[in-house]
Amino acid sequence: MRRYPETDLADNAQYGAGECFFAQAQFDSALVEYARVGTRWPQGDRAPAALYKLGLCQERLGRMPDSRKTFDDLVKRFPQSGESQLARDRLATKH
Repeated sequence: MRRYPETDLADNAQYGAGECFFAQAQFDSALVEYARVGTRWPQGDRAPAALYKLGLCQERLGRMPDSRKTFDDLVKRFPQSGESQLARDRLATKH
């Protein structure tokens, strides 16, 4: 990511960093990495997944209003994505 930040796979690498932290239950660190995907590549192919995982991190950190906002944003920005449906399900059952 540092050496080739503008390549086609840079967003995948950034997302992967978030996945590593998420798998280790380091939700604060994962949240930072997922947020970077949305900031640097807001329309990239990893953006919907990064938003969904960002919402999950917020949930696990007890930030329910932030989580709801993130899931709402995901549904509005990427309504046809699989992650959007997952976000709708979470909004209906968790909040």
